[in-house]
Amino acid sequence: MNSTKTIGILTIVTALGLVSGCSQDDAPGATAGGGANNNLGDSTPTGIVTHRDFQILFDPGNPEIYDADGSYTQKEVKIVISADDVHDLIVSGQTVKFRTEWGSFKDEKDACTLENGECYVTWIPGGTSNPLTGQTPPPGDCLVAFTAWTVGEEKFADINDNGRFDVGESFVDLEEPYLDINSNGQYDSACNVDLVCETIDIVGFPGSGTSGANGVHDLGDGIYNGSLCDSYAGNPQCDASAKSTMIHTRNDLLIKKDGGTCP
Repeated sequence: MNSTKTIGILTIVTALGLVSGCSQDDAPGATAGGGANNNLGDSTPTGIVTHRDFQILFDPGNPEIYDADGSYTQKEVKIVISADDVHDLIVSGQTVKFRTEWGSFKDEKDACTLENGECYVTWIPGGTSNPLTGQTPPPGDCLVAFTAWTVGEEKFADINDNGRFDVGESFVDLEEPYLDINSNGQYDSACNVDLVCETIDIVGFPGSGTSGANGVHDLGDGIYNGSLCDSYAGNPQCDASAKSTMIHTRNDLLIKKDGGTCP
């Protein structure tokens, strides 16, 4: 009996210890609203979209344009952009451009303006393959590539959690936006049967070294482009005047029902 009571006491003590640990609302790890810096620091809106939270979503997420027996049904899909700034605060008034490898955008509207951190365009599938009408077949894997781009800032690892980009911290040096037609996660100048290619030539992209379009895919410029540059401390990896660049995000839309194939 004594053994049983001892086990019971130990169990109660352990449970109380766990509850006590969870009640520390003022612990160093507590946050208010998340934030890029994981602290209770600056929450002033920057008005600049962060690459970390710039993403493409689909509605519906898996439209059954081609079902299991290969039948085609044209269904409109909302291509939605979700975005916020480095402090997880909403951004409004920013224009976002889109490109896709197949199909078209309704009413030829391939851009939208962020409002409360979101905006969308409507995509229409291209139809079945028909040389007489100029229609081209969908991607053979039924994955349709989309790319969206806008002016924003690059993401970095805030190792010391001070809310600044410091010397030695890693960052994503963004290359020029591209359309990943073959869905391999890298730019390789591929083109599809409709001669839609991966290159998206941005005028004045920082890595190009020119003020205009240059007809080639440009790599990053080698520095962190963002509002949290700690250049006053002599950081050679950033420039206080380079608070933004052209950021982009990519995603693939699956357009078949489970077991279906694209013609």
